[in-house]
Amino acid sequence: LRSATIGQILVEGPDRHLSKVSGTWQLDMPASLFKSDSETVFERGRYRRLLIDDGHFVPLLEEYLRDARPILLDHRKSDFLFVTTREGPVIGMAAPVVQQIVVDITRGAIGSAAPIPRRIAGIDHLTPHHFRGILATSVLKATGSTRTAADAIHCTERTLIEHYGRWAPSDRAEVLQHALETVLPKARVA
Repeated sequence: LRSATIGQILVEGPDRHLSKVSGTWQLDMPASLFKSDSETVFERGRYRRLLIDDGHFVPLLEEYLRDARPILLDHRKSDFLFVTTREGPVIGMAAPVVQQIVVDITRGAIGSAAPIPRRIAGIDHLTPHHFRGILATSVLKATGSTRTAADAIHCTERTLIEHYGRWAPSDRAEVLQHALETVLPKARVA
């Protein structure tokens, strides 16, 4: 999801987007909250996805909702998932704030501030857009499926190919070589 969309997720009220149904967290948001609201990733004008429980994200989400969010709200009411501690009415977190949080987490996890074993040389600033590109390219390379890669970043196959499907020439040669060897066992890419 894009930063602006993340900041608008509702967890309370009749129009909530994030809820737990039969033990599984799911996201159900109107397409109008997305930059690309006309794309085919929406079913009947809605974006619907089950959240994958990898053993890390869901427990952190539940801990945030149970412990941290009530502290941030300080007896105020808000339907938004992510809230700020500003005085006055509670609004959804603005996109630049969400982006900065992602940058800070990235810097701590793999950037210049990370412990030596996790540090990646030259990486100290990644934006959420970089994550989209990395995820799209990684899924595309791992699966060879534009549909799966498009699903991973919540866009159409056309958008994926136009904006995120950039492989290095050596990557293309490796994939082509593998495909040709599968079809024509003696083929070699020049």
